[in-house]
Amino acid sequence: MAQQRRARETRAAILQGASAVFLARGYAETSLDQVTDAAGVTKGALYFHFRSKADLAGTVVAEQQRLSRAWNDLAVADARSAAEALMLACASSATQLSTEPMVAAGLRLSTESIGEVPTRGPAALEWVAETAGHVGRAVEEGTFRADLDVDRAARFVVGCFGGVQTFSALTTDNADVFERLRDMMQFVLPSFLSMRSAGLVGELAAVIRPTDRPPID
Repeated sequence: MAQQRRARETRAAILQGASAVFLARGYAETSLDQVTDAAGVTKGALYFHFRSKADLAGTVVAEQQRLSRAWNDLAVADARSAAEALMLACASSATQLSTEPMVAAGLRLSTESIGEVPTRGPAALEWVAETAGHVGRAVEEGTFRADLDVDRAARFVVGCFGGVQTFSALTTDNADVFERLRDMMQFVLPSFLSMRSAGLVGELAAVIRPTDRPPID
């Protein structure tokens, strides 16, 4: 049991160290020596758990997806509407990127190194699919326009989020990311909302604020 616990702790330390290095340097500029230094483990210990840099990066992305699903599921659990769930999901994603190195590293890896990081495609597609679910339900509830193209709207929201978050990271180290996302939604929501819900722009945008970290193992 003690040996299994040490193995789990070593694997977790490697993933944390790898996340920090991948986030700071990107996939191409990261070496396994840098990862072992950051994790405080030997090269042998790293290779016991991961076959290669690509395997390690793919595991970071998979862990990012697991964490993001857990964060977002809890964030939207108490949403009063699908439109509010969409705002809460955006707020959750922004909080994760600001506070979870594993998430930030996984998303960076998901947008880099085509053909090298194994799970590059599914991470982005899963995000779009989740967003489309919120948008589609908001259409069904009558909050969003009946003629709204759900898939195009979802891709647009995810693309806008990525641009806003990246700009915030570059200019203020994400200090103003929630303000910038509220601004984004002030422009996006008027084109999404139905006539009867047109007055909800400010109320919905105000939902985008930092969220508490859920209890995730």
